[in-house]
Amino acid sequence: MIEKRIQRKPLEKTLNSLDLYSRVFLGQYDEIYNYISFKLDFNKDSPSKFLLRNIRGQLIPKLEGCDFNTSLGIYNPETHVRAKEAYDILQVLRYQLAQFDNPKDKSNIAAYYPSMSAYWSSMNISKQDRDTYKNLIKSWEYKDVFPKGYHQTWDCPLVIKNIEKTYIVLKKQMEYPIGCQWIVLKMDDDFIVDMPDNKYFELCRILKLNYAEDGFNSSKFLKMLSEKAPKHSNRQGVEYTDLRAYLPYRNVDEAERIYFCGWNDHTRDHRRARNFDKTEFYFGKKVADYCREHNISSLWTDNPRNEINPNNPEE
Repeated sequence: MIEKRIQRKPLEKTLNSLDLYSRVFLGQYDEIYNYISFKLDFNKDSPSKFLLRNIRGQLIPKLEGCDFNTSLGIYNPETHVRAKEAYDILQVLRYQLAQFDNPKDKSNIAAYYPSMSAYWSSMNISKQDRDTYKNLIKSWEYKDVFPKGYHQTWDCPLVIKNIEKTYIVLKKQMEYPIGCQWIVLKMDDDFIVDMPDNKYFELCRILKLNYAEDGFNSSKFLKMLSEKAPKHSNRQGVEYTDLRAYLPYRNVDEAERIYFCGWNDHTRDHRRARNFDKTEFYFGKKVADYCREHNISSLWTDNPRNEINPNNPEE
């Protein structure tokens, strides 16, 4: 592990840069205007807004045609891992500064306990460095508890060791490759998988491969997956509880509530059903489509004592 001594003001500017960096990956291009010294016309129909929205649509196809009030979420599986890494570092450092300045002030986002999004725990770090890191965090004696549903530890590789009057000492884990990052590929009903260019380049970055030097391309990768994939299925479904381990890689409503506790038939209360994405994640498209058609929501709790065995919403 290495240490770096830095003045507070440059560090605070770095945190602002990390914030903007992660927001750009999310598609929040309008935030650029909050960081530049000169003001451009960013009204509803301004040419600069039109140009910026078109650029975003090319770089993030999922947001093409959407206004700037729409963006990716930081925990969305399609969000670039670099955005998540930047946001995690931002969360940890601003939280430590907020706790040092006024630990009783919970009025701003800096006081929120960090919730990791980039899966740093898979980094290939020695046990000695990991123990040193955890003991350092423990020494701060933070009173917060982990938010319900989030069990990640602070495995972000940068942390404040101590804060002096005008200087801050940062402790950084040595450079190690991240051993577990995720590329999400979509499969259609005919079991055809396509690999967009952005996914291919991200995989190249993770594996440290490229076509020019290694001859690595998406066709070879997908062919290898096909050859290794099972040729037959036993057609046995999986228990919904088995899917909980994959929840961090999906963007669903109330991710901290993982225990099923029933169905809510909204034809009785005349309200609009919701959380179809979560219903589909756990119980499949057929059940989710039935819920969409009949205005039914699945019910979830964060208390395991209230969990019940799932039944068919048609019953």
